[in-house]
Amino acid sequence: TFSPEFFEELCALLLAAFAWRGKEAQADVWCVERIFLGLTRAPEFDAAQCERHLPDHWLRALASRTDGTAAQEEWPLIRDLYLWVYGHFPERRPLIRALIGRALRSATHFV
Repeated sequence: TFSPEFFEELCALLLAAFAWRGKEAQADVWCVERIFLGLTRAPEFDAAQCERHLPDHWLRALASRTDGTAAQEEWPLIRDLYLWVYGHFPERRPLIRALIGRALRSATHFV
């Protein structure tokens, strides 16, 4: 199994990656997101241990990737991160719905 420190560092790395902007950082962001999602599929990955390292500001940082700066190639990874959190942590669903709703409202201003 993975140690508690592993979960803390993994979530902190992904949180930092959400803030990386610019074309030169895009490949690194995708890599970190893919690593996280790949590890969640490992049999020894315990979502319950990961939960305490995914505070509300982590979800808001994920939502910040939907502000129009993420490349289209990143969209499936963002979707998969949302779906993973939504599926594993039902108590977070209201916040996830609110964040997605906010992104959709913002997008309507550009249509």
